[in-house]
Amino acid sequence: STTNDMTGGLQKIKWSWTCDSAGAYSEASTVRPNGMIYRLVTIPTDGPTDAYNVTILDADGVDVLNSQGLNRATATTEQKGPSDGLGVVKSSLLTLTIANAGDAKSGTVILYVLDLDKGVLG
Repeated sequence: STTNDMTGGLQKIKWSWTCDSAGAYSEASTVRPNGMIYRLVTIPTDGPTDAYNVTILDADGVDVLNSQGLNRATATTEQKGPSDGLGVVKSSLLTLTIANAGDAKSGTVILYVLDLDKGVLG
C-alpha cells in the first residue's frame, strides 16, 4: 500500500510491502512526483533475505534510484541521499519493485523527492 505527502517542496511517497511466495512485490504510486530524488529509506520489518533489491521505475522504465536500492540489508534500516547519485523524476507514476526478498517477507520503502519547481525544502 502507498501513502503520500505532496505538500511543500519535499514530496514523500511511502510503500508498505509484503512479498509473494517468489520473494517479489510490485506497486505503482498513485501520485506523479516531479523533481530530484532526495532520499531513499529502506526499512526491513520481517527479515527479508539479505541483499534484496529495491528498484523504482518511472513511466519510461528507468530506475530513478540509479541502482542505489540494490543489496539492501536484512535487519538494518538503510538510507541513500543526494550525494549517492540518486536520479530524477518528471511528473511520472513510480513503480516500486522488490526482488529476492523471500517468501512473505515485508518492509517499508520511503522516497523523498525535492520538487524542483518549488526549489525549497519544507
